[in-house]
Amino acid sequence: MPAPSPVIDRDMLMDRLDGDTKLLGELIGIFLNDLPDRIADVEEAVQARELPTLHERTHALKGSLGNLAATRAYEAARDLDELARLNEETGIDAAYARFKEALLELESAFLALYDELKH
Repeated sequence: MPAPSPVIDRDMLMDRLDGDTKLLGELIGIFLNDLPDRIADVEEAVQARELPTLHERTHALKGSLGNLAATRAYEAARDLDELARLNEETGIDAAYARFKEALLELESAFLALYDELKH
C-alpha cells in the first residue's frame, strides 16, 4: 500500500510562490477565512443530492486545493467531484466524509504553518 499523500507539499507550494512567505501567509488567511462557507456549500449539495451543484462546488475547490499544494484534500475533492460529475450517488456520503476530514486536517496544517510564518 502506498504511503499517504502529505497534507501539504510545502516544497511545491513554496516553488509556486517563489519562496514568498508573505504571499503564502495572505493566501492561507484567505483560504482559512473562506473554508467554513465552502465546506457548508458542499455539505448542502451532498445532503440535497444536487450532484450538478456538488460537481460545480467541488471542482472549484479542487482547483484551489491544487494551487495550494494541499495534496490529500485535493485527492479527496477529486474523488468527490468525480462521483458528482458522473452523477453517481453511491459512495457520495463516504467520499464526503473523507473530503471533510481531509479539509479539517488541512485547516490544522495551515493554521500551524500560518503561526510558523508569523514568528
